Amino acid sequence: MFFDREKELSYLRNLLNSEPNQILFIYGPINSGKTTLLLKFLESLGDEGVGIYVNLRSRPILRFDDFKDLLFSRTRSRDVLPLVLASMEITFGIPVPKKIWETIESPRDAFDYITDFLGKLRKKGRLPIIVFDELQVLKDLRVNGPLIYELFNFFIHST
Repeated sequence: MFFDREKELSYLRNLLNSEPNQILFIYGPINSGKTTLLLKFLESLGDEGVGIYVNLRSRPILRFDDFKDLLFSRTRSRDVLPLVLASMEITFGIPVPKKIWETIESPRDAFDYITDFLGKLRKKGRLPIIVFDELQVLKDLRVNGPLIYELFNFFIHST
């Protein structure tokens, strides 16, 4: 159920037009409605943006392959961009052609693909909004060093 969060939704919508682009962290008590608010926000983007939701707590993450499985949604399509642009719904996971998914072996590979994908969305006039839910589960995962450190560097580079 979603009610009485119009002020927060308005705040998030105003951020869409801010410069420079920002990294936003939303935190609060357990069961306070953070995920519900963010999903409602992503649903409200319409053709202004592309909402991508990644739930890092949906399965245990013990190694990079687990992270990769949660980060991406595989598709048989060779070009995911038309699929994403045609959809007005939230995309769960970053869409990636199966052939490319099979070549992603490191965080750098993943971030290179995501950077390319986000750039294509921006060139088409669509603002990509990625929500990483439950980010704290990455705190102990190491892939050539702490993965969360690499993810934060990626966020900063992407803004």
